[in-house]
Formats: sequence, structure tokens, C-alpha cells
Amino acid sequence: MKPSGEKIPARAEIPPDSLVVRGAIQLVSGNVVLDVARAPWVVFAGPWKCVAMRSCTITSLDDLSADDRAAAAVRAAESLAERIVARAAPTVEARLERLLADLAARYGTRVSGGTFLALPLRGRDLASLVGTTNETVSRVFAAWKRSGRIRAARDGVWIAA
Repeated sequence: MKPSGEKIPARAEIPPDSLVVRGAIQLVSGNVVLDVARAPWVVFAGPWKCVAMRSCTITSLDDLSADDRAAAAVRAAESLAERIVARAAPTVEARLERLLADLAARYGTRVSGGTFLALPLRGRDLASLVGTTNETVSRVFAAWKRSGRIRAARDGVWIAA
């Protein structure tokens, strides 16, 4: 499908029954980030809202075939399963490692010496995704930065190979 349709600004809510053609979103319930995803992604109605992390381009689900809708539902279920596995790890470090590995595998770009994850995730977003506090994520990331395992920037995270 060609990127066309309505433009949604960063931090705006994306309506249900939309296809995110370009951009990145967060699935949010209250102040809790449930998941993050990049286009293409189908936004289904649910007890959460989908918020644009950056400006997004969306189109109506009416433009999709039944097969495309089914594929998007499978992708959403796989993403949820990964979140459950990531949150089951015994330590915060292990949960963060699994989360970053999952996000890097799904959305990362291979670069010299590692993977760049171009998702603008804040510490509180990561904390929400792994079930801990922002302070704990900050401590773990500070240790990982000192050891050279990661480099964090405003537009994403570089993860050493």
C-alpha cells in the first residue's frame, strides 16, 4: 500500500480502525505504555489508546483486505506475547535486555558494531514496558552506557552487538 492519507502529529491519538502507514506509535492505558510499534500497524478498538510517537500517516481500514487485517492481528498478538515473556524475566536487567533485543529485532537497523533502534522511547516508557521504575531504568542504562553496551540519544538507542 502506498503511503497516503491523513497526517497525525506527534503525541496525537490515532483513531481505531486505522492503518498506520508511516510512523511509530505507543499503545497506552492510562499512564502505562503497553507496547510500541512501527508502521505498518493496524489500530483496533480496545481498552487502550494509540498515540503517535512521531508524526504518522494513517488511512482507513476500509482500504484493507481481510488478509491484511488478519496479518496485522497476528503481528499484534506476537508483540503481546513478547511483552509477556519480557516481563517474566527475574531481574530488571534481564527484562530490559529482552525488551531491547525484541525491539531491535523488530525495528532496529544494523549499523557498525551493533543495532540502532530509532524509536524515541523515554525512560518512563521503558520502565512501563518492563514493570519497574524510571529510576531503576536510569541506573541500569547508566551502567550499560559506562560499559559501552548502549548509547542513548534523543531519537533512539544504539545497542552494541
